[in-house]
Amino acid sequence: MANMLTEDEVRRLADSRLNMAASKDMVAGTGQITTFNQLGARLGMTFNAANDKPDGWWLPRDKSQPAMIAEFKASDKDITTAKCVDELRKNVRAAFERQNHICPACGKAFADVEEGEADHIVA
Repeated sequence: MANMLTEDEVRRLADSRLNMAASKDMVAGTGQITTFNQLGARLGMTFNAANDKPDGWWLPRDKSQPAMIAEFKASDKDITTAKCVDELRKNVRAAFERQNHICPACGKAFADVEEGEADHIVA
């Protein structure tokens, strides 16, 4: 049986595996202290989800590059609950709005995150 990981352990594991380190071209990191307001200030923009605190972020300064907002949960947490899904949608919407509703992988513009499926597959 696998060990149960706390949300903090999951966040640290993701941080190390995804190498979510900031650079001159990237605002990146993990934690639950930084707000979207603070991230926006670093990028010279504002987020509609201003006071929400994402668990992880990988936001290139160049909007033509993919962005990621992460939501981490303990390994025994049911992520299909409405609360978890709503929290994830809020974070996905923030990244989607930052990218001006345009998928950097395929170049297609979407009117709304629901229309475009934030993780649509580009072949």
